[in-house]
Amino acid sequence: MRISSYLFPLVRCHTFLGSFFAFSASVILMLAPYGEALADANPSDVNPYGIDQRVPWETSRVVGVPDATDNLPTLTREPERFVEAGKAIFNGQGSCYSCHTLNPSAPPSRGPDLTDIGAGAATRKPGMDAKAYLIESLYDPAAFLVHGYGKTMTPAWKPPISLSNLEIEAVIAFLQSQGGEVDLTPFEPPVDIQTVAREMEARPLVHAANAERGAEVFVNVVKCIACHDVSGIEKPEGQTLDDGVEVFPGPDLTGIAALNTIGYIEESILKPNAEIVRGYGVVSVVTGGTVLEGTLISQDTEKIVLGINESTEATERMLLLSEIDPEPIEVLTDLAEKGYFWIEVTPNNSEPIRGDLVREDEETLTLKVEDSRNGVETSPEGMQTISKSNLKTYVTVILFGSESLIGTLVSENENQIILDINGVSRTIDKFDIDEGPIYSRAFGKRISVKSAMPDNYAQLLSVDDHYNLLAFLSTLTGKTAGSESGPTISLRPKKTFTKFPLNQPVYIEPEPGTDQLLVIELGGKIRRFKDDLETKNAEFLIDTGRETYGLTFHPNYEENGYLYVVSNGPIGGKVTETRNYVSRFTVDRQPPYGCDPNSELILLEWLSNNHNGGDLAFGPDGYLYIPAGDGAMDSDTNLTGLPGSYDRDPKGQDLSNLPGTIMRIDVDRPEAGRPYSIPNDNPFIHLEGARPEIWVYGIRNPWRITFDRETGHLWAGNVGQDRWEMIHLVRRGDNYGWSLYEGSHPFFLNRKQGPTPIVKPTVEHPHSEARSITGGIVYYGSKFPELRGAYVYGDYATGKMWALRHDGEKPIWHREIADTTLQIVSFGIDHNDEMLIVDLARGIYQLERKPESTEKFPTRLSETGMFTSVKEHQTDPGLIPYSVNAPLWADGAHVERFIALPGDSQIKMSAADGVGWSFPDGTALIQTFALDLEAGNPTSRHRVETRLLTRQQGEWVGYSYIWNDEQTDATLVDAAGTDRGFTIQDSSAPQGIREQSWHYPSREKCMECHSRAANYVLGLTTIQMNKVHNYGAVSDNQLRTLNHIGVFEKPLSKSPEEYPNLVDPYNPNEPLEARARSYLHAACANCHVHTGGGNARIVLDFTTKLDKTYSVGFQPQHDTYGIPDAMLIAPGDPERSILYQRVAQQGKGQMPPIATSQQDLQAAQLLYDWITQMKSTPKNERH
Repeated sequence: MRISSYLFPLVRCHTFLGSFFAFSASVILMLAPYGEALADANPSDVNPYGIDQRVPWETSRVVGVPDATDNLPTLTREPERFVEAGKAIFNGQGSCYSCHTLNPSAPPSRGPDLTDIGAGAATRKPGMDAKAYLIESLYDPAAFLVHGYGKTMTPAWKPPISLSNLEIEAVIAFLQSQGGEVDLTPFEPPVDIQTVAREMEARPLVHAANAERGAEVFVNVVKCIACHDVSGIEKPEGQTLDDGVEVFPGPDLTGIAALNTIGYIEESILKPNAEIVRGYGVVSVVTGGTVLEGTLISQDTEKIVLGINESTEATERMLLLSEIDPEPIEVLTDLAEKGYFWIEVTPNNSEPIRGDLVREDEETLTLKVEDSRNGVETSPEGMQTISKSNLKTYVTVILFGSESLIGTLVSENENQIILDINGVSRTIDKFDIDEGPIYSRAFGKRISVKSAMPDNYAQLLSVDDHYNLLAFLSTLTGKTAGSESGPTISLRPKKTFTKFPLNQPVYIEPEPGTDQLLVIELGGKIRRFKDDLETKNAEFLIDTGRETYGLTFHPNYEENGYLYVVSNGPIGGKVTETRNYVSRFTVDRQPPYGCDPNSELILLEWLSNNHNGGDLAFGPDGYLYIPAGDGAMDSDTNLTGLPGSYDRDPKGQDLSNLPGTIMRIDVDRPEAGRPYSIPNDNPFIHLEGARPEIWVYGIRNPWRITFDRETGHLWAGNVGQDRWEMIHLVRRGDNYGWSLYEGSHPFFLNRKQGPTPIVKPTVEHPHSEARSITGGIVYYGSKFPELRGAYVYGDYATGKMWALRHDGEKPIWHREIADTTLQIVSFGIDHNDEMLIVDLARGIYQLERKPESTEKFPTRLSETGMFTSVKEHQTDPGLIPYSVNAPLWADGAHVERFIALPGDSQIKMSAADGVGWSFPDGTALIQTFALDLEAGNPTSRHRVETRLLTRQQGEWVGYSYIWNDEQTDATLVDAAGTDRGFTIQDSSAPQGIREQSWHYPSREKCMECHSRAANYVLGLTTIQMNKVHNYGAVSDNQLRTLNHIGVFEKPLSKSPEEYPNLVDPYNPNEPLEARARSYLHAACANCHVHTGGGNARIVLDFTTKLDKTYSVGFQPQHDTYGIPDAMLIAPGDPERSILYQRVAQQGKGQMPPIATSQQDLQAAQLLYDWITQMKSTPKNERH
């Protein structure tokens, strides 16, 4: 046996292990509806047509809009009902309304107006009657083109519309009813859909796509670039959009693929209104009879501010909510969803009631009743619940001569209508009515929000270009422009200054005018030593007595000896309350150049319990720049509820406080009462209530700043919270968005924004590649000429290092230059301008060029040495098969799992909780995924991916191999990952065929789930592994087996039965709560634990008692998805439970947010049942 030495120097053989059992996960596919299902029974319902209003996507891979699981309801040819059904399809799943109007005075659309098409169709194409023309138009729209309109319509039976023959007949009946006679005589469809299905079945299993062509589609075909920025792509000069399409700013897409599934990206294209990114919807309001559209800049309880495009200028328009026009409401359902915030209703035998909409249900409305003119509440409680059935109906009619009448309906017969108009009855002869009557139950004000993106873009693309566009978007992982161009450099660290000890060094800087370097130890000692690798001693200079992070020298240090230090310590012995201090010490100008601690002058101080910032630097202007973090403990406590922070209100956007800013002060010109002054050009010096010291704000934890000595640019590293790390090129007055935004990504938009616009970071990294960014230095040494003038920075958690060039406007070159195991706490330079790196635990390092590796990572699975037969998927006997109690949902795939340990190494088992075990270097954990190409038929099983999680030099790295169609081998997937599509025969899908996409994650993406908080391994924990496994020759408990063969460093101290364990969430014989908690632990707890990155006040690991999880009865801190009285878990009411809702949905907002594109329907049902059986909580109970 030989296993590739790159992976495993030696794998022990456990020859007693026989054949292994392939764990099977149930194939459950859920199809999310396009809209709400149309009601079938009650003719008064909104959609009473008996059709399921969902899109049966036949070949689309869109998450949340896949094939329907149940057949569409049967239609009958009852004329009136058939026509109404056709109307519903026209306005719903057929998406006809996207391009066609039914109003000759409406603005031109992408397709012809269809007013009176039932009659006009007979004259459009010579020699063809109306019905024949309509049949041809829906089955083969390119056969005849109306003058002035191109080939933009997709055949109605093709994806993405995919109507059945009967549904097409219904649409034809509706179109015939527009000015013509409805002919319901059945006809022979010109297309045999079943034949098409068989042709689809014969297509190749895998659909390839061209990302380069996709970029062309993005820029020049559908012109996404007009509204969306992508780093590295210039907007074409003079590019115009089609008539009627307005340019609104959309989200920056540079990193869209870093945190979103390809399914969500596809859904965003095909259904742009399904989920609108907060802050980017187009807001529409009516005021003074005029419709205003624009982007929402801000909103409060009294006004909104819109960004309006007027001519070529973008302007802001402030509008009081009281200035919005009320409009008639005919149907009192889903009012909040439709954007209504204010309602006026008139109960029978009562005066009108006006107020803010608080909640609604099927039978009642609850309003916060107040006088809209002066805000005085007219009811003692301020709330009033009104029965919808007890409301007067208003009627609007327009008489000949354009007189408009509005009144409440008194009575109506065939010839007359009687209205009560301001207390006076008026009889109106219907013969005199020009337009109307229109019936309304109420009047309301609303702010409607829609996507600025037209919702028919998918119909403008061929299927190939649709996938090409997706392929391009999947490459947008946040990399900066030029990241793959320019010089290539690969470096590695080399320990230096090895002849004297240092205790937790955090910072190093050369002392001006000497050959000495100053280094700070975290505890507060500052030491000095000669800049010589042979130096054997670092002499003591001073001890600040506090945790000390950074220092800098006065520009005239050689004359005045001023040394500036930033530190943090407790207040009067109170450990829970600490302050940051900016101090000045004086270093003697005479030998031995000592420093008296009594020379300390404290210039500035502020409360800070963590996120202390911790640096300072003089700029070329001679002023001192001081970064300050937001002062919170570890995570934003308003969101996570973590203990230990004195401040429950993060100050990122509050200019009245110093935390979350970079300050700028003049230390050479003190003012009366303080040892510094404020430069006259500081940006907020004249803003009432603002601290004048502030230079920029909205920054979470600026860890290390530096000035480029040649350009004067100020660079800052900014440590993120949940998902992003940021680098900023700092400019006067910038607002970096925290905590409304984490980088360029919405974080908590409900918080109040500061007075200036939010500026995106220059560079941001997802947590798959960086988790605690460390700002760096601009390199001007001679050792690496290709780095000269580049900003070099790194990451404390991952050890990676990057270099960045910037032309003053944008990044022009950016790439990773080293991947180390260092805990990079700071960068510095020596007296020769060569780079130094400080590792908190191990000391000081330099960089050297990395030699070319003679051994490459195996590019084929057969080269790894782990299989005796890759084709048969027969592993080497040294691999240990295993299974888990609560398997992760894998989009219906079947999973086989194995452990490979190097040599005689052993595992450190954590028996007390659900934390992952610790493994030695050289370990590989293997998973192979297989799909049934014929749903439910194991003989059709097709391996699609094998994943390796390997531990190398103390770091875990994930790799994916993609299986070939012949199933003989698998090829290493590129580091960026990829996607492939598979055709599945499935009798429950339309035409018996569905397409399923499979995402092969990037190596960085793997580590989002396999995080430090989860100890990197997810399934290999005591509570997951404590189960019986079938090894073929024997079945036994896995803990007992691994203990028996000597895998654990320490033998088990008790029997497996005494250790905790999860249960199988899909086993109905297990207790319901244990199943639900096991599912949540496996699927969610890797993020939703302390420092796990889950941005919510919730802890979901199995070992935490339910009442300590911050979930049951707790309000969500983020989106409520329009659900009144929403809770994370609302006992007894899953519909109000955000946890259930997010697991039950697919696409944006889904949970888990990555690694799946098919919904786990069984898991959703499990959570529904679990929450339903809980003891209910009153709606007004809050924690």
